[in-house]
Amino acid sequence: MNQLVQGLIGRQLPGAKGNSSASATCRKLFAGILLAALLPATAFAAKAASQSPEIKSLELQYLASTNPEQREQLMSALKTLVKSSTADNAGALNAAVSAMLPAANSPAEAEALLEIGAALPAIGAASGERGNSEDKAFLVDARSAAEAATLAKGDIEELADVRIDRLGKGATEREWLTSSHVQQVWRINTTQGAGSFSRRSVMYASMSESLRMVRARVLKQDGRTIDAVVSSDQPVVARSVPMYFDSRRRGLGFSDLAPGDVVEVEYYLLPASEVNPWGGYYARLDTFQDRFPTRLRRRVVIAPSTMKLYTVEEGLPPAVVTQKDNESTRIWEMRECGAHIREASAQGEKKVGPFVHVSTIGSIEELGRWYSELLEPALKLDEHLQAVADGILARKLNTQEKVRAVYESVQHGTKYIAFEFGVFSYQPYAVSKVEKRGFGDCKDTAAMIVALLRAVGVPAEFAMVRTRSEGTVAPNAYSIELFNHAVAYVPELNLFLDGTAKHVAMGELPLKDHGALALTVDAHGKATLRTLPSSAPEPDRAALELSAPNSIAEAK
Repeated sequence: MNQLVQGLIGRQLPGAKGNSSASATCRKLFAGILLAALLPATAFAAKAASQSPEIKSLELQYLASTNPEQREQLMSALKTLVKSSTADNAGALNAAVSAMLPAANSPAEAEALLEIGAALPAIGAASGERGNSEDKAFLVDARSAAEAATLAKGDIEELADVRIDRLGKGATEREWLTSSHVQQVWRINTTQGAGSFSRRSVMYASMSESLRMVRARVLKQDGRTIDAVVSSDQPVVARSVPMYFDSRRRGLGFSDLAPGDVVEVEYYLLPASEVNPWGGYYARLDTFQDRFPTRLRRRVVIAPSTMKLYTVEEGLPPAVVTQKDNESTRIWEMRECGAHIREASAQGEKKVGPFVHVSTIGSIEELGRWYSELLEPALKLDEHLQAVADGILARKLNTQEKVRAVYESVQHGTKYIAFEFGVFSYQPYAVSKVEKRGFGDCKDTAAMIVALLRAVGVPAEFAMVRTRSEGTVAPNAYSIELFNHAVAYVPELNLFLDGTAKHVAMGELPLKDHGALALTVDAHGKATLRTLPSSAPEPDRAALELSAPNSIAEAK
C-alpha cells in the first residue's frame, strides 16, 4: 500500500501545471486523504485475517469446559465473530462448529451451535459458471430437454436428474474423498404445479461438505432467464422428535412460475476437509423413482481404476463402464421413470423400487470388521460405569437376571435425544459421555447395553437394523447406509434389546422392530445377518418377570 501512495504522490494532478508548489501541496493533500481512506480497510483486512486464532481459541476453550455458563459465553463470543466475519474465515468457523457440535452437552447448546453454523458466510454463490468441463458430457441442456419432452406428464415432471460422484485420495493413502456434481431440471406443466413449486431447497451435510451453487434459475418460454432468490442457510432439526443433524438447507425461491417454465438447479458438494472421517469407506444407495415422473435419471461414479467398487443393481441395467487415464467411469441410466409413491403394505413394509448400491465393501465379513473398528472405542467403560458393572456382578445373578439389570438400567436411565453430527450419524458416542449426558440415540443405548453386558460376563453383539418400513434391498449389498436403527443382541438367549423402547418389557420389541433385518457384530468383528422376531422369544419366560434393579440414573 505504501508503494501505491508513493506512486500517486509522484503523479501531477490535472490543472496543476502552472504552480509546482501548489501542485506538490495538492499531491500531498490527496495522498493524505487516500491514506486515511485506505487505513480502515487495511485494518479490517488485518482484523479479518487475525480471526482464525481467536476462533480456534474459542473452540478449544469450549471443548475443555464443563461449565454450562462458561460454554454459553464462549458460544456468544463465537456468534459475535460470525457477524463480523468474511468468507475468508468461513473454513475456520465451520471447523470450530463441527468440532463443538458433537461435544454439546444439551439440546440448548446444540441448537445454539447449529444457528451459528447456519449464519456462516456462504461459500460459492450462484455464478453461472459450468465448473468441471469434464462433466459436460454427462449433463443436459435444459431448454433442449424441454423441447424434446413433447407430451407433458403430471403437474410437474423432472426432465433430468444427474449426479456425478468423483472419488479421489484424501490426506492418506487409505482415505477417499468424494465430490459430487448435481443437476436437476423440472418442467412446470400446470397452474397447480406452478403454485406448489415456488419454494425449493438444497440440503448438505455441513460437517463433511461445502455447497457451491452453480445456478438456480427459471427458463421462461419467451427466452428470458430469471435467477432464483437464494436465502441464507438454515439448520435442519426434526421438531417432532428430539433429533439434531449437521444438515443445512439453502432455500431457493422461484417467483411468478407459469405452465411451460423450466426450472434448473445445479450445484457441487465438495469435501469440507482433506480428511475423510470414514477412512477408505465409500457407499451410496440411489433410488431411480420419486414423487415426480422423470424423463432421465443418470448416476455417474468416477474413481481411480485401482479402487475396488462393488455394485448391486435392481430394476435397471448394469452400469456402462469405461476406462481412461487410470480412471474408471460407471454410468447407470434410466429413462421414462414413472412417479413412485412409497405406500406401506399391510405388514408395514415399503417397496424401494429400482436402485443402485455402490460400496467399497464387498462382503459381510469385511463390513463387520470395518464397523467393529468404529464401534469398539465407544464401548470403553469409565470408572463410574465400571462401578455399575461391578455392582451387578456382586449380586451373583444368573444370565437372565444380569441381562435384565443392564437393560432396565439403560432403558430407564438414558433419555432419547439424537445428536446426528458427522461421523456420529453411524458411530455411537463413547458410552461414558452418553452416561454423563443422560441421553443418547438408538446407537448410543445399544452400545451402552453391549458394553455393560460384556463387563458383567454376558457376550453381547451390536445390531444394526433395517426396519421393514425402509423396504428390502438385495442381500449382497453391504454398507451402513442400508440401516436406520440399532439394538443390542444376546446370542445365549437369542434376545434382542431395544434401549429406546421406554415402555417395552425385556423379551419384547416395539412394533417397528418386528421382522426387521439385523446385522450383528460381535466383540471380534464377526458379522451375522439375522431377523428380529415378530413376538417375544419363548425360553424361560418366568425369568423375564423378575423385579427391576436400580438404574444407572439411580446409581448416581
